[in-house]
Amino acid sequence: MSRKRHTLLVTLLIIYTIIIIYFMFFGFGRPQINNTVQEYRFSIIPTRIPLWYPKNFSLLWFFSLCNLLAFVPFGILIPMIFNTRYLKSIFVF
Repeated sequence: MSRKRHTLLVTLLIIYTIIIIYFMFFGFGRPQINNTVQEYRFSIIPTRIPLWYPKNFSLLWFFSLCNLLAFVPFGILIPMIFNTRYLKSIFVF
């Protein structure tokens, strides 16, 4: 891989990472939402399987699909930058 292409891919990965972090913590009015939450509750004991399948097309299903697709560029860019095979990188991650 040429040095120019490698630099471009690293730059794209850094920019995409910054965008994802922004949307995770600051986008969509999250700082205002966090002011109303007083405490967080966690359950260490699993009570059910955390996977669910949509029964009908709803807005929640659409957001879940978009959350999954938001991380697809990492699966494409990281193997290209480190020059590894996709199956090997999928196994590692």
